[in-house]
Amino acid sequence: MKETLAHLLELQEVDTSLDELRKAREVYPKRIQELRKELEEERTSLEEMKGRLQDLEKQKRHYERELRRAQDELEKHKARLYEVKTNREYDAVQQEIEAWENSLGQNEELLLETMAAIEELAPQVADKEQAYAKSQEEKQEEIGRLLNRLENLDEEIEGQIRRREEITSRMDRRVLATYERGRKGRGGVAVVPVTRGACGGCFSQLPPQVVVEVKKGDRLIKCEYCGRILVWNEERA
Repeated sequence: MKETLAHLLELQEVDTSLDELRKAREVYPKRIQELRKELEEERTSLEEMKGRLQDLEKQKRHYERELRRAQDELEKHKARLYEVKTNREYDAVQQEIEAWENSLGQNEELLLETMAAIEELAPQVADKEQAYAKSQEEKQEEIGRLLNRLENLDEEIEGQIRRREEITSRMDRRVLATYERGRKGRGGVAVVPVTRGACGGCFSQLPPQVVVEVKKGDRLIKCEYCGRILVWNEERA
């Protein structure tokens, strides 16, 4: 019976590994897709912010051109004041001067506002670029690890299946059937070691006599709380 119990514990370890590998085969592609989506969203957000900064830079250049134009026109019209011969011409030139002075003031104000916006946004873009570069490196590294693991998963699963077949070929059919029934409804875990006097499945403290009987290993003993088969393992005891 001790040999049977050892086989049961080994079988449980193999099945637990198989469950994890099969779950990974489903989870890893989803995680890879999730990481790629996150990277794309981060890249899009960065590009949008850089686009806003570029627009501000264009606005700045526009207001600088308009400012120079207003200054040039203002100087030209002021010079014309010395050339006019009638009051009507003088008034007309004076109105033009006032219009260009208003334009000059407006463009100066808009230029200062734009420069302030650039001054605020530029370091944010730099920080976001740095954060994206770091995130990209980390996520690409994780994607690479997951892709490598995916390449080897099928081979690992096949290896564990072969190991399972070797174990079950040496087991009593009735014991195996009991084990298979026990895996259902218990998260796939039917066999657990006794750990510090407690069930390794539900962690309920076991009566001392039960621990003694499990240690003897001469029959199948189930936890009275969770129904899992209890086995003795010196490494976990």
